[in-house]
Amino acid sequence: ALQYPKLWVIGDGSGVYFENAKLRDILVGLKVIRHADPDMLFLYPKMDGNVYRPGLVLELKKSRDDVFRKDGNFRENEHLQAQLERLRELKKLGFMACFSWDAEMSARIITEYMNLKDIPTQ
Repeated sequence: ALQYPKLWVIGDGSGVYFENAKLRDILVGLKVIRHADPDMLFLYPKMDGNVYRPGLVLELKKSRDDVFRKDGNFRENEHLQAQLERLRELKKLGFMACFSWDAEMSARIITEYMNLKDIPTQ
């Protein structure tokens, strides 16, 4: 059985390998997928104290070093900065949004989110 059966999960696919390169070019050209869009979107509204959260957004990375320099500051490349800005925009809209760089970390973040208070249904 699924641990969270009511949770909808959507992945953007921009980092996914397409055998048909033309399909990928069409999707990018239509702006259906963009490199700054987050990798995973979890749609299930929650309450975080008094804050309404429409969902959880994760930007997946291979390692912490893909996000941070050794001094702890964010890496300064255009792609990462665009992703960081997108996560900030989503946070302003109420989403819980962050980077994650391994399966255990992602599972911990998802569990933390799903443990927030449910929105009362009618």
